[in-house]
Amino acid sequence: NFFYLVDTAIVRSPYDTTRHLYAFNESAKETLDVTQKWKDGVWVDSLLTTATYDANHNVLTDETQIWSNGQWSNTERWVYTYGPMANKTSEVFEYWGDGQWEGYYRSGYTYEATGRLQSTWTEQRWDSVQWENDERHTYTYDAAGRKLSDLYEKGSGSDWVPFSRLSHTFDGNGNRLTQLYETWSGAWENSARSTSTYDVNGDKLTELRESWVFSQWKNSSRETNTYAAVKKVSTSLREDWIGDQWTNVYFSTYTYDALWNPSLRFVQAWKDSEWINSARVETSYDSEDRLLTYAYEYWHNDQWTKVERFSYAYDATGNLLSSLYEEGSGSDWVNVWQQLQTYDEGGRPTTLWHYTWNGSEWTPTDDPQYWEIVDDGKNEYFYQGYAVALTYRLLLTDVPPGGQEVPAIYTLSQNYPNPFNPSTTIRYGLPARAAVTLNVFNTLGQRVAVLVNGEVEAGYHEVMFNASGLSSGVYFYQLQAGGFVQTRKLLLVR
Repeated sequence: NFFYLVDTAIVRSPYDTTRHLYAFNESAKETLDVTQKWKDGVWVDSLLTTATYDANHNVLTDETQIWSNGQWSNTERWVYTYGPMANKTSEVFEYWGDGQWEGYYRSGYTYEATGRLQSTWTEQRWDSVQWENDERHTYTYDAAGRKLSDLYEKGSGSDWVPFSRLSHTFDGNGNRLTQLYETWSGAWENSARSTSTYDVNGDKLTELRESWVFSQWKNSSRETNTYAAVKKVSTSLREDWIGDQWTNVYFSTYTYDALWNPSLRFVQAWKDSEWINSARVETSYDSEDRLLTYAYEYWHNDQWTKVERFSYAYDATGNLLSSLYEEGSGSDWVNVWQQLQTYDEGGRPTTLWHYTWNGSEWTPTDDPQYWEIVDDGKNEYFYQGYAVALTYRLLLTDVPPGGQEVPAIYTLSQNYPNPFNPSTTIRYGLPARAAVTLNVFNTLGQRVAVLVNGEVEAGYHEVMFNASGLSSGVYFYQLQAGGFVQTRKLLLVR
C-alpha cells in the first residue's frame, strides 16, 4: 500500500507566516506536527504536537508543547480511552500547571451490548478539588436501532437532575411519526410535540406542531408538502394558528433541472389576504451534478433585490478550482471575496488562496479563512490564513490507513463514479453495530435493488451496485441505520 501524506504546510495570514512539519507512523497516522514561525529571515520553533495510537489506530493522546526559553514546555493534552468494540469511552482535557497535568474537562460514553451509544457527553469540569457533573444525555432505541428517547440531565454536585426529555415514535418504514418534548419540574410536564404523515415513498406530507398550554395541547404551526418525485418537494405551505384558525404564512414552490437538481425555490408570504413575492433562490449545476451557482434575492419595493451569489468552477476531474462570493448592489453583483485552489496530478490540493475585493483589485484578505485538508491516511489538518501551500510525501506500508477505524457519526458518501455504467461503489460509515438497510429507488419511488439488509458491524463499509438490468436515468440510494436516514442521488448513463 502507498499513501500520499502532507509533508509540509506553509500558512500565510495577516499576522504571521507559519510552517508545519509532519511525521507519521507505519499506519499513515500523524504522530508529530512541528509548527514554526518566520521571524527575522529564519524559521523559529513555536509549537509541538505529538499523538499516540492504540492497536486499532485510535488516538490515545494528543499533546501540545510550546517552545520557551530554548526548550519545549508542556501546555495541554487530550487523553482518550476505548472499549472492547473500539468505541471511545472517555476523553479528558488537561493543562500543565505546577509541574503536573491537571484535569479541566472530561467526557464519558457508554454503549449497549450491540455497540449503540447509550449515554454521551457526560461532561464534567474540574473545580480544583473534584470532578463535578455538568450535563448528560441518555438514549434508548427500538429493535431496529431507531432512537426512541433522549434524556437530558444537568449536574448538581455529584448528582444528576432531569432537565428535559425528547421522545419519538416511528412507523413500520422508519418514518418518525411523533416527537414529544417534555421538561422536568419535579415531574415530567408536556412542552411541545409534532406529528407527521408520509406518502408511500417515505416523503413527509404534513407536520403539525403543538404547544402545551394550560394543561392542553394547542395548535402552533403546520406544514403541508407535495412532491414532484421521491424526496423532491414540489410545494410547501407553512401555516400558523392565530386566534382560532389556520393562517397562511409562507408558500414555497420548487423546480428542478433534467437531472433533478434544484433550480429554483420561489417563496411567497401571506399579507392582506393575498400571496406576495418574498424571496427566491436560483441554483445551477453542471452535467456531473456539481453546483455552479447559487443566488439569493428578496422582494422589496415591488422588485427583486439582489442579496448574495456564489459561483464555482471545477477542473475536468471535479476538483474545485474557484469559489466567488458576490453581494447585491442595486441591479449589479459586486465582488466580495474569492478562493482559488490548485492540485497535483493526483488531485491533492497544493495551494489555497483567499482574496477580498478592495474595489479595484483582488488582495489577500484581512480576515483569515479556515481550511480543512484530509490526506490519504485520513489525517485531518486545519489551517487559518489567506494562503496555504502544501507538499506531500509518499509512504509505503503493509498496514492499511486507519486500521479498523470507527467513525464518530453515521455517514453516507456520494457514490463513485457518478455518472456510472454499469457499476458504482457506495461507501457508508457506522459509529456502532446497527441494523442497516441500503436500498436503491427509481424516481417513482419503486425499490429496484436491495444492497444491504441486516446487522452490520461498526466501521466504514463499501458496497458495489451493478445496474446492468436498469435503464439510463436518475436513481436514489437510501441508508437507514440506528435512527439515521440519508438519501443521495446517482446517475446511470448508458
